[in-house]
Amino acid sequence: MALDQSAQEWPLARATPVLIGGVARSGTRMLADILNVCPTVAIQPETPPKAIELFLKFAGDIDGIYAGLGQQLGRAVDQNWRQNRAGLLHALFIAASRDRPSGVDRPVTHFGLKLPSLERYFSEFDRYYDAPKPYMIYCMRRPDAVWRSIRSFGWQTDFEKFLQSYRRSMSHALAALARSPDRLVVFNLNAFLEGDSVEYVAGLCARLGVPLEAEAQARIAQVDNRNGIAARGREYADTPELAGQMQALLDNDVIRERWLTLTGVELPSPAAAPAIARRRKIGTKARSGTKSGASALG
Repeated sequence: MALDQSAQEWPLARATPVLIGGVARSGTRMLADILNVCPTVAIQPETPPKAIELFLKFAGDIDGIYAGLGQQLGRAVDQNWRQNRAGLLHALFIAASRDRPSGVDRPVTHFGLKLPSLERYFSEFDRYYDAPKPYMIYCMRRPDAVWRSIRSFGWQTDFEKFLQSYRRSMSHALAALARSPDRLVVFNLNAFLEGDSVEYVAGLCARLGVPLEAEAQARIAQVDNRNGIAARGREYADTPELAGQMQALLDNDVIRERWLTLTGVELPSPAAAPAIARRRKIGTKARSGTKSGASALG
Protein backbone atom coordinates (compact mmCIF):
# COMPACT_ATOMS: atom_id res chain seq x y z
CA MET A 1 0.00 0.00 0.00
CA ALA A 2 2.95 2.30 -0.68
CA LEU A 3 2.40 5.68 -2.29
CA ASP A 4 2.38 5.51 -6.09
CA GLN A 5 4.68 8.41 -6.91
CA SER A 6 3.61 8.60 -10.56
CA ALA A 7 -0.02 9.18 -9.62
CA GLN A 8 0.58 10.75 -6.23
CA GLU A 9 -2.08 8.58 -4.67
CA TRP A 10 -2.49 5.20 -3.04
CA PRO A 11 -3.59 2.42 -5.43
CA LEU A 12 -6.55 1.77 -3.13
CA ALA A 13 -7.70 5.33 -3.70
CA ARG A 14 -8.60 4.35 -7.28
CA ALA A 15 -10.79 1.41 -6.25
CA THR A 16 -14.53 1.93 -6.71
CA PRO A 17 -16.26 1.77 -3.30
CA VAL A 18 -19.09 -0.75 -2.92
CA LEU A 19 -21.30 -0.40 0.16
CA ILE A 20 -23.53 -3.35 1.07
CA GLY A 21 -26.38 -2.51 3.42
CA GLY A 22 -29.85 -3.68 4.30
CA VAL A 23 -31.80 -4.95 7.28
CA ALA A 24 -30.06 -7.76 9.17
CA ARG A 25 -30.94 -11.24 7.84
CA SER A 26 -31.45 -9.93 4.30
CA GLY A 27 -28.49 -11.60 2.57
CA THR A 28 -25.66 -9.13 3.17
CA ARG A 29 -23.16 -11.82 4.15
CA MET A 30 -24.07 -14.12 1.28
CA LEU A 31 -23.76 -11.28 -1.21
CA ALA A 32 -20.36 -10.35 0.21
CA ASP A 33 -19.21 -13.97 -0.15
CA ILE A 34 -20.48 -14.05 -3.73
CA LEU A 35 -18.80 -10.82 -4.77
CA ASN A 36 -15.54 -11.87 -3.14
CA VAL A 37 -15.37 -14.73 -5.63
CA CYS A 38 -14.57 -12.10 -8.26
CA PRO A 39 -10.78 -11.65 -8.23
CA THR A 40 -10.90 -7.86 -8.59
CA VAL A 41 -13.45 -7.33 -5.78
CA ALA A 42 -12.68 -7.15 -2.06
CA ILE A 43 -15.64 -6.87 0.30
CA GLN A 44 -14.42 -6.46 3.85
CA PRO A 45 -15.84 -8.19 6.94
CA GLU A 46 -18.03 -6.12 9.21
CA THR A 47 -16.56 -3.06 10.89
CA PRO A 48 -18.11 -2.01 14.23
CA PRO A 49 -20.60 0.81 13.60
CA LYS A 50 -18.91 3.02 16.17
CA ALA A 51 -15.62 2.67 14.29
CA ILE A 52 -17.36 3.65 11.05
CA GLU A 53 -18.80 6.73 12.71
CA LEU A 54 -15.39 7.74 14.08
CA PHE A 55 -13.67 7.26 10.70
CA LEU A 56 -16.29 9.35 8.92
CA LYS A 57 -16.04 12.04 11.60
CA PHE A 58 -12.26 11.99 11.18
CA ALA A 59 -12.62 12.54 7.43
CA GLY A 60 -15.04 15.39 8.06
CA ASP A 61 -12.71 17.01 10.58
CA ILE A 62 -9.79 16.91 8.12
CA ASP A 63 -12.07 18.39 5.44
CA GLY A 64 -12.83 21.22 7.85
CA ILE A 65 -9.16 21.84 8.60
CA TYR A 66 -8.27 22.18 4.92
CA ALA A 67 -11.33 24.31 4.21
CA GLY A 68 -10.26 26.74 6.93
CA LEU A 69 -6.66 26.74 5.74
CA GLY A 70 -7.77 27.41 2.18
CA GLN A 71 -9.76 30.42 3.32
CA GLN A 72 -6.73 31.81 5.14
CA LEU A 73 -4.42 31.35 2.15
CA GLY A 74 -6.97 32.34 -0.47
CA ARG A 75 -6.43 29.14 -2.46
CA ALA A 76 -7.32 25.46 -2.27
CA VAL A 77 -4.68 23.34 -0.53
CA ASP A 78 -6.61 20.11 -0.12
CA GLN A 79 -5.88 18.44 -3.47
CA ASN A 80 -3.56 15.79 -2.05
CA TRP A 81 -5.97 15.08 0.82
CA ARG A 82 -8.97 14.71 -1.45
CA GLN A 83 -7.02 12.53 -3.85
CA ASN A 84 -6.02 10.13 -1.09
CA ARG A 85 -8.98 10.38 1.29
CA ALA A 86 -10.77 7.34 -0.12
CA GLY A 87 -7.59 5.25 0.00
CA LEU A 88 -7.03 6.20 3.63
CA LEU A 89 -10.61 5.28 4.53
CA HIS A 90 -10.18 1.94 2.74
CA ALA A 91 -7.02 1.29 4.78
CA LEU A 92 -8.78 2.18 8.03
CA PHE A 93 -11.63 -0.21 7.29
CA ILE A 94 -9.14 -2.98 6.50
CA ALA A 95 -7.35 -2.36 9.80
CA ALA A 96 -10.60 -2.27 11.82
CA SER A 97 -12.44 -5.24 10.26
CA ARG A 98 -13.66 -7.80 12.78
CA ASP A 99 -12.27 -10.72 10.79
CA ARG A 100 -9.48 -11.35 8.32
CA PRO A 101 -9.58 -8.61 5.66
CA SER A 102 -10.15 -9.39 2.00
CA GLY A 103 -8.11 -8.38 -1.04
CA VAL A 104 -4.93 -7.25 0.70
CA ASP A 105 -2.88 -9.75 -1.33
CA ARG A 106 -3.99 -8.65 -4.81
CA PRO A 107 -4.86 -5.55 -6.82
CA VAL A 108 -8.56 -4.73 -6.72
CA THR A 109 -10.83 -2.49 -8.76
CA HIS A 110 -13.76 -2.56 -6.33
CA PHE A 111 -13.37 -2.21 -2.57
CA GLY A 112 -16.41 -2.84 -0.41
CA LEU A 113 -17.84 -2.78 3.07
CA LYS A 114 -20.55 -5.08 4.33
CA LEU A 115 -22.68 -4.13 7.28
CA PRO A 116 -26.36 -4.64 8.02
CA SER A 117 -27.90 -1.20 8.44
CA LEU A 118 -24.98 0.42 6.58
CA GLU A 119 -27.59 2.23 4.50
CA ARG A 120 -27.94 4.87 7.21
CA TYR A 121 -24.40 5.99 6.33
CA PHE A 122 -24.96 6.07 2.55
CA SER A 123 -25.15 9.87 2.36
CA GLU A 124 -21.93 10.35 4.34
CA PHE A 125 -20.02 7.82 2.28
CA ASP A 126 -21.28 9.58 -0.82
CA ARG A 127 -19.67 12.75 0.50
CA TYR A 128 -16.24 11.32 1.31
CA TYR A 129 -15.95 8.89 -1.59
CA ASP A 130 -16.08 11.41 -4.42
CA ALA A 131 -13.71 10.04 -7.07
CA PRO A 132 -14.77 7.43 -7.94
CA LYS A 133 -18.24 7.68 -6.42
CA PRO A 134 -19.52 4.65 -4.48
CA TYR A 135 -22.07 2.07 -5.51
CA MET A 136 -24.61 1.33 -2.81
CA ILE A 137 -26.13 -2.15 -2.77
CA TYR A 138 -29.30 -2.44 -0.74
CA CYS A 139 -30.12 -6.03 0.20
CA MET A 140 -33.83 -6.74 0.46
CA ARG A 141 -35.73 -9.75 1.74
CA ARG A 142 -39.41 -10.14 2.42
CA PRO A 143 -40.20 -8.57 5.80
CA ASP A 144 -42.06 -11.62 7.10
CA ALA A 145 -39.00 -13.78 6.42
CA VAL A 146 -36.65 -11.27 8.01
CA TRP A 147 -38.75 -11.01 11.16
CA ARG A 148 -39.11 -14.77 11.51
CA SER A 149 -35.37 -15.23 11.14
CA ILE A 150 -34.60 -12.53 13.71
CA ARG A 151 -37.10 -14.01 16.16
CA SER A 152 -35.61 -17.46 15.61
CA PHE A 153 -32.20 -16.16 16.65
CA GLY A 154 -33.72 -14.46 19.68
CA TRP A 155 -32.15 -11.12 18.82
CA GLN A 156 -35.32 -9.09 19.13
CA THR A 157 -38.87 -9.66 20.37
CA ASP A 158 -40.33 -6.16 20.05
CA PHE A 159 -42.42 -6.32 16.87
CA GLU A 160 -43.23 -2.62 16.71
CA LYS A 161 -39.58 -1.72 17.05
CA PHE A 162 -38.68 -4.07 14.20
CA LEU A 163 -41.47 -2.65 12.03
CA GLN A 164 -40.14 0.87 12.55
CA SER A 165 -36.54 -0.14 11.85
CA TYR A 166 -37.49 -2.04 8.68
CA ARG A 167 -39.43 0.94 7.33
CA ARG A 168 -36.66 3.35 8.35
CA SER A 169 -34.10 1.22 6.52
CA MET A 170 -36.21 1.37 3.36
CA SER A 171 -36.47 5.15 3.69
CA HIS A 172 -32.66 5.42 3.74
CA ALA A 173 -32.49 3.33 0.57
CA LEU A 174 -35.16 5.47 -1.10
CA ALA A 175 -33.20 8.61 -0.23
CA ALA A 176 -30.08 7.10 -1.83
CA LEU A 177 -32.13 6.17 -4.89
CA ALA A 178 -33.40 9.73 -5.20
CA ARG A 179 -29.87 11.15 -4.90
CA SER A 180 -28.07 8.66 -7.11
CA PRO A 181 -30.45 6.45 -9.13
CA ASP A 182 -27.58 5.11 -11.24
CA ARG A 183 -25.56 4.04 -8.20
CA LEU A 184 -28.20 2.45 -5.95
CA VAL A 185 -28.37 -1.27 -6.76
CA VAL A 186 -31.03 -3.44 -5.15
CA PHE A 187 -30.21 -7.06 -4.34
CA ASN A 188 -33.61 -8.76 -4.07
CA LEU A 189 -32.86 -11.94 -2.18
CA ASN A 190 -36.20 -13.51 -2.99
CA ALA A 191 -35.85 -12.86 -6.73
CA PHE A 192 -32.28 -14.16 -6.54
CA LEU A 193 -33.46 -17.46 -5.05
CA GLU A 194 -36.41 -17.87 -7.38
CA GLY A 195 -34.51 -17.84 -10.66
CA ASP A 196 -31.08 -18.51 -12.11
CA SER A 197 -28.90 -17.18 -9.32
CA VAL A 198 -25.70 -17.00 -11.37
CA GLU A 199 -27.50 -15.03 -14.06
CA TYR A 200 -28.85 -12.72 -11.38
CA VAL A 201 -25.33 -12.10 -10.02
CA ALA A 202 -24.05 -11.48 -13.55
CA GLY A 203 -26.62 -8.73 -13.97
CA LEU A 204 -25.67 -7.18 -10.63
CA CYS A 205 -21.96 -7.28 -11.51
CA ALA A 206 -22.69 -5.62 -14.83
CA ARG A 207 -24.29 -2.72 -12.92
CA LEU A 208 -21.11 -2.40 -10.85
CA GLY A 209 -18.77 -2.66 -13.83
CA VAL A 210 -17.29 -5.92 -12.55
CA PRO A 211 -16.41 -8.54 -15.20
CA LEU A 212 -17.71 -12.00 -14.38
CA GLU A 213 -15.60 -14.61 -16.10
CA ALA A 214 -16.63 -18.24 -16.57
CA GLU A 215 -14.35 -19.43 -13.78
CA ALA A 216 -15.89 -16.98 -11.33
CA GLN A 217 -19.39 -18.02 -12.40
CA ALA A 218 -18.53 -21.65 -11.68
CA ARG A 219 -17.24 -20.72 -8.24
CA ILE A 220 -20.30 -18.61 -7.51
CA ALA A 221 -22.50 -21.61 -8.23
CA GLN A 222 -20.76 -23.41 -5.35
CA VAL A 223 -21.13 -20.68 -2.75
CA ASP A 224 -23.33 -21.90 0.07
CA ASN A 225 -25.05 -19.90 2.76
CA ARG A 226 -22.94 -20.00 5.92
CA ASN A 227 -25.18 -17.72 7.93
CA GLY A 228 -28.58 -19.38 7.68
CA ILE A 229 -30.71 -20.91 10.39
CA ALA A 230 -29.51 -24.47 9.77
CA ALA A 231 -25.87 -23.45 9.38
CA ARG A 232 -26.03 -21.68 12.73
CA GLY A 233 -27.63 -24.67 14.46
CA ARG A 234 -31.03 -23.01 14.94
CA GLU A 235 -34.61 -23.84 14.12
CA TYR A 236 -37.37 -21.53 12.95
CA ALA A 237 -39.68 -20.11 15.58
CA ASP A 238 -43.30 -21.03 14.97
CA THR A 239 -46.08 -19.55 17.08
CA PRO A 240 -49.57 -18.15 16.33
CA GLU A 241 -48.40 -14.73 17.52
CA LEU A 242 -45.46 -14.80 15.10
CA ALA A 243 -47.69 -15.90 12.23
CA GLY A 244 -49.97 -12.94 12.86
CA GLN A 245 -47.01 -10.55 12.94
CA MET A 246 -45.66 -11.93 9.67
CA GLN A 247 -49.02 -11.37 8.03
CA ALA A 248 -49.16 -7.83 9.41
CA LEU A 249 -45.80 -7.08 7.79
CA LEU A 250 -47.01 -8.26 4.39
CA ASP A 251 -50.18 -6.21 4.82
CA ASN A 252 -48.37 -3.01 5.77
CA ASP A 253 -49.13 -0.38 3.13
CA VAL A 254 -45.93 1.61 3.66
CA ILE A 255 -43.75 -1.48 3.29
CA ARG A 256 -45.65 -2.63 0.22
CA GLU A 257 -45.32 0.75 -1.48
CA ARG A 258 -41.60 1.06 -0.71
CA TRP A 259 -40.93 -2.54 -1.74
CA LEU A 260 -42.54 -1.87 -5.14
CA THR A 261 -40.55 1.34 -5.62
CA LEU A 262 -37.22 -0.29 -4.79
CA THR A 263 -37.64 -3.68 -6.47
CA GLY A 264 -40.09 -2.92 -9.25
CA VAL A 265 -42.29 -5.88 -8.25
CA GLU A 266 -45.23 -6.26 -5.92
CA LEU A 267 -44.70 -7.77 -2.50
CA PRO A 268 -46.68 -11.05 -2.46
CA SER A 269 -49.88 -11.04 -0.45
CA PRO A 270 -50.02 -13.12 2.76
CA ALA A 271 -52.35 -15.61 1.10
CA ALA A 272 -49.68 -16.33 -1.52
CA ALA A 273 -46.93 -16.97 1.02
CA PRO A 274 -45.91 -20.66 0.96
CA ALA A 275 -44.24 -22.65 3.70
CA ILE A 276 -40.61 -22.21 4.71
CA ALA A 277 -38.29 -23.13 1.88
CA ARG A 278 -35.61 -25.73 2.17
CA ARG A 279 -32.02 -24.58 2.26
CA ARG A 280 -30.13 -25.02 -1.00
CA LYS A 281 -26.97 -23.99 -2.79
CA ILE A 282 -27.38 -20.78 -4.71
CA GLY A 283 -26.23 -22.18 -8.02
CA THR A 284 -29.39 -24.19 -8.50
CA LYS A 285 -32.77 -22.88 -9.52
CA ALA A 286 -35.53 -22.81 -6.94
CA ARG A 287 -37.60 -25.94 -6.77
CA SER A 288 -41.37 -25.97 -6.70
CA GLY A 289 -42.55 -24.77 -3.32
CA THR A 290 -39.33 -22.91 -2.49
CA LYS A 291 -40.23 -19.52 -3.90
CA SER A 292 -40.71 -16.49 -1.71
CA GLY A 293 -41.92 -17.37 1.78
CA ALA A 294 -39.26 -17.04 4.46
CA SER A 295 -36.64 -17.96 1.84
CA ALA A 296 -34.06 -20.68 1.73
CA LEU A 297 -31.45 -18.60 3.49
CA GLY A 298 -32.87 -18.65 6.98
